[in-house]
Amino acid sequence: MAATFSRRSLLSASTAALLSGCGQSNFAQVGSTINLAWGSSTPVYNPTQARQLPYATLDAKIGRAAPALLVLGEVEDNDYLHWFSHDRTQLITTNLRIVKTAGLPQNLGQTNWIAPEARHGMTFEDGQRTLRMIDLPESNRYGVLIESEVHKDSKEEIDIYGQKILTTIYIEISKSKSLDWSSESKYWQDEAGTVWQSTQTPIPYVPEFTLKILKPYSG
Repeated sequence: MAATFSRRSLLSASTAALLSGCGQSNFAQVGSTINLAWGSSTPVYNPTQARQLPYATLDAKIGRAAPALLVLGEVEDNDYLHWFSHDRTQLITTNLRIVKTAGLPQNLGQTNWIAPEARHGMTFEDGQRTLRMIDLPESNRYGVLIESEVHKDSKEEIDIYGQKILTTIYIEISKSKSLDWSSESKYWQDEAGTVWQSTQTPIPYVPEFTLKILKPYSG
């Protein structure tokens, strides 16, 4: 994940503008003062106002927690998107697949693709198989092998807070023999290959993440 295009300055330009230049009280009106920790009672933000921000934005929640607003702060290789919350919780995604997290009680430390078919920014396809190794620093587990297979499901028009998008659902089954763990993830991908919504469990034995694109990165 070497960076060829970085926007670290955007984090200060965006988050600082939201929290300082625009005033923290204004940001509170746009969204919550976000905390993605398990069991959070974060108030629901206003998606309509969030879409008016001049930055790419993401709706995210873990398990039963309320949705939180994340802002794009950095881009690597024009594919790896770094999303930041108010408290600097961080999710890194590629086509809405989480590949790294920071600032959570349990984190996904790294994802390394080892199958020839796997590549960053890849779209989902029927029958697609991938192998990847993940690090789980809080559990002191590194290089955990994850095997996955994707199957094409049905078409569905999704509604993301009033924005309707025609998508195809792709279901990914992931397994780890060493952890005795398996999970099912779903990705809602449009005809252009953009994933707008996903439900996934990138960190074994941690509650499910639900992600929805509010305002996409146009890079």
